[in-house]
Amino acid sequence: MTTIDTFSVHHTLQDKVLDAVRSLSFLSKMTIFGFLLSTLPVIFIGAFSFMTSSKEIQKNVNEGKMQLIMQINSNVEQKLTTVNHTLNQVINSTVLKKRSIYR
Repeated sequence: MTTIDTFSVHHTLQDKVLDAVRSLSFLSKMTIFGFLLSTLPVIFIGAFSFMTSSKEIQKNVNEGKMQLIMQINSNVEQKLTTVNHTLNQVINSTVLKKRSIYR
C-alpha cells in the first residue's frame, strides 16, 4: 500500500466512524458520554492502585528474603562456630596428646 492508499483507507474509516456517530440519537450520544465519563476515572484509579500495591508487595517480599538470608547466614555461622569449638576440643584433648607422646 502506498501512502496515498493508506490515507484514503484511513480517511474512509474516519468518515464511516463520523457517519455512525452522526446517525446516533442525542440520548445515545449522552449515554456513551456518561459511560465514558464514569468509566475512565475508575480505570485510572484501578491502574494507580494496582501499581502502588504491586510496588508495596514487591518491597515486602524483598524484605522477607533479606530476613531469610540473614537467618541462614546466622545459622551457618553458628554451625561453623560449633565445628571450630569441637575441633579445638579434640585437638586439645588429653587423649590425643597421650597418643602423640607414645609415637
